[in-house]
Amino acid sequence: MALLPMTLFAKNLVIKQTNDRQSVISLASEPVVTFEGEKLKVESTGSTILIDMETVTSFTFEDDESGITEKEMKPDFSNGQIKLKNYTANAPVRVASLDGKLLMETKVDSNGESFILLDKFPKGVIIIQVDKMNMKVVNKK
Repeated sequence: MALLPMTLFAKNLVIKQTNDRQSVISLASEPVVTFEGEKLKVESTGSTILIDMETVTSFTFEDDESGITEKEMKPDFSNGQIKLKNYTANAPVRVASLDGKLLMETKVDSNGESFILLDKFPKGVIIIQVDKMNMKVVNKK
């Protein structure tokens, strides 16, 4: 089984705040995220930032090369499967475990759809990437 670095799925950690501010931290700088009191602390090569948790609205992993950072994945969950729809035909679909192991690789079909059968994967969190977007799914099996 192949090992995939998490940077395959994203290039940056993006922390958005209520005051229309955002912090973009390159994953190449190997950031470490912890909590210090009521603050979110991000330490990376050569810098540390502290952000009041009450101002954090979201934190995501994004790919700065895609040009698309806010497109939402809206899959359908039913009968133990995930149906991905309205994607670019032949776009790669990858499913990986949290430790970066590639569990499945396929492509979006000509109708812009792809199906992922959850019973093929271990119980726990899996990461799905399609059209340079990521989604975490908890597989309760």
